[in-house]
Amino acid sequence: MAGWHCFVILLTALAISLSSTTAPAAAAVSLDTLQAAVLAECQRQWKPKAQLARWSKGGDCAQVEGVRCDAAGFIVSINVTYRPLFGPLPEAMGNLTTLTELSLTRTALFGSIPSSLFRLTNLVALDLYGNWLLGPIPTAIGGLAALSHLDLSWNWLRGSIPAAIGGIAALSYLDLSKNTHMNGSIPLEMERLTNLRSLALSFMDLSGPFPFWISGRTTLTYIDIIGNIITGSMPESIGSAINLKVFSVMRNQLTGSIPESFGSLTKLNSVDLSNNLFVGTIPEGIGNMKYITSFDVSGNELSGPLPAALGSLTGLSSLKISASSLTCPPDASTCVVRQFNGSAFCSKCKSFCATCTPDEAPPPSSPSSSEAFSMGAVIGIVAAAIFLLLLLLGAAWWAVAQTRASNGVSSAPCSTPCQKYPLAIVVRATGNWSKDKLLGSGSFGDVYRGVSPDDGTTLWAVKRAKVISADFYREVAQMATKHHPNLVRLLGFAVGGDVNTRVENVLIYEFIANGDLQRWINQDAPTSLTLQQRVDILIGVARGLEYLHSFGIVHRDIKPANILIDEHMQPKVADFGLVRVGEGTALGSTRVLGTAGYVDPAYSRTHNATTAADVYSYGIVMLVVLSGRGATVNDVNLGNESDDPGDQEPMSISKWATDLVARGKTSLLADPRMAAPDDVIRCIAQLAVSCTAMPTASRPSIAHVAQDLEALRAEMGGGDERARASARIDEKLLSQQPVRSMAEDLALVEQQFLHESEAAANFPLSHEGP
Repeated sequence: MAGWHCFVILLTALAISLSSTTAPAAAAVSLDTLQAAVLAECQRQWKPKAQLARWSKGGDCAQVEGVRCDAAGFIVSINVTYRPLFGPLPEAMGNLTTLTELSLTRTALFGSIPSSLFRLTNLVALDLYGNWLLGPIPTAIGGLAALSHLDLSWNWLRGSIPAAIGGIAALSYLDLSKNTHMNGSIPLEMERLTNLRSLALSFMDLSGPFPFWISGRTTLTYIDIIGNIITGSMPESIGSAINLKVFSVMRNQLTGSIPESFGSLTKLNSVDLSNNLFVGTIPEGIGNMKYITSFDVSGNELSGPLPAALGSLTGLSSLKISASSLTCPPDASTCVVRQFNGSAFCSKCKSFCATCTPDEAPPPSSPSSSEAFSMGAVIGIVAAAIFLLLLLLGAAWWAVAQTRASNGVSSAPCSTPCQKYPLAIVVRATGNWSKDKLLGSGSFGDVYRGVSPDDGTTLWAVKRAKVISADFYREVAQMATKHHPNLVRLLGFAVGGDVNTRVENVLIYEFIANGDLQRWINQDAPTSLTLQQRVDILIGVARGLEYLHSFGIVHRDIKPANILIDEHMQPKVADFGLVRVGEGTALGSTRVLGTAGYVDPAYSRTHNATTAADVYSYGIVMLVVLSGRGATVNDVNLGNESDDPGDQEPMSISKWATDLVARGKTSLLADPRMAAPDDVIRCIAQLAVSCTAMPTASRPSIAHVAQDLEALRAEMGGGDERARASARIDEKLLSQQPVRSMAEDLALVEQQFLHESEAAANFPLSHEGP
């Protein structure tokens, strides 16, 4: 017991000792009065005010959102990201002279960069990435002698890179990428940036020669000047930039040969020299790049043997050489490359790589006879088993289908509540395709109003396609399994006809009472939409598209006529997954879908449908909804006092809007029939123009567009919050997945038919659709 008392006494003494040496809680640091006034001015100019409510109150610095102070109460850091401020950079911010970090990324800032900002001589990091800033970069930026990190990427800046940047001796990170309206050459003065580690100038409009001064920079680890018009050749001394890890000059106009010294850059991890005008051979020294994972020289005019040492680089996972005249190396040992793009080369050098993409793979080296026999036996047995299984399933499906057909019901690539109806019932529901029930016509066919035979009251919108094709089932499969408040719902379908009658493909949709969006924005519309209604409609369309994109589905024909308005004035996107008449059934068809004025120029040129193409079309819809005009405009006010609108040539609405945004005259875009604050019009116009930006990589995702619009709508106030909330979906759908090909879509249709036959045979289903 005495021992226990001693132990308690020791613990008590230790506790007293610790309590006596514990430092007191840090005292609250109050904001300097003058600097607190600057924050209050910023808060006054930015929206929504509630998100930075403490900025106008002063007091304890630790309680002010995104602000950090020193012991004296002076602000040393402002870090506010992904908050919709919807305002300019206030001039007053230049009075925060103790500031060392200013980070306002993706905060919807607009207007020009104020010159007062460059009085902040203690600034070490300036990050304004992902805003809508306009105008040139002020030359006064050269006065920020302490600046180490500068990121002005993804804005709408214009003009050339100021030579004064070369005077910022401390600069180690520079990113001006995605300012697609910046031009001129890379300043020679930048050779004075002896501490530069990362240089990103991609997707601008830069021209002139390759910056030779890069060669002497042993500090550089990252160079990205993709998507410009840089000309000339790379200097032989490029090999002295020995610490480079990433080197990307894709899509320029570089000429000459790849310098032999390039092989000295042994620390390189990723190399992209594609789509230039390089000639000659690939230097043998490339095989010394033991850290390389990706090497792309496709789209050049290279020739000669591919360095054999490339085949032994264990980390190399992607090698692309297409559109070159390269030949197999003399000593082609087994290659470890997992992704190899260059089909023409594969046929010459079958043993050099493991996998060829996209469409041709070399066979492995010839096996021994015993290996060949065992492999052939396995393949034969597996193939026979698969064939027999498919034959049995096909017979079961055919038998069940015949039984169902006799009862007016048959298998369909549909899941509940999508239903296949006998064609005769659909014909009766539309009054035998009565002209009185015709709602509209298009390239796909005609749409009729019908009445459901199930209850005699539910209205249908019946789409009667002009021709039959395999793509009909593609649309059925996609629409039947995709459900969202902002997508038109597919209720059923019908097929029919014989050798003596027209073959019919019919889709049955829910009937949307208020027609399409085009009706509501026409100048002769009976009722003009308010600004709040227009923004609500745009948000709903964006959320519907976001849902489609989350499944890798591309709409390809976003326009007002394909956006229907329900009785609550909420939008529903129609015709997603549709392949237009004339597309045919060939999976390799290169026909461009869409409507003139709304089609992404990049899609028209490459025939590659991506989510970015939908974003472009959506941006045009935004401008059309905002202005009440069409995709092509006539007699518009360009904002010049000398302009006579009657003398103007027709132009695309995106060009008109881009010009007005650049000159700060976005109020001219607004439909005169609606009342709209200039700052709201400016925000919508800038967001719309960003959707139509070139190159496509500079466009926001549709999810980001929806988020920005919802933040703006919350600031505007009013409206039916519950109706808008119904269109939101889970955050898990925000991540974009690769775009699904037509071949994959058709495979899904076939899979659904297989599930139907399994269900008919009382087999349990393991999957319910894509």
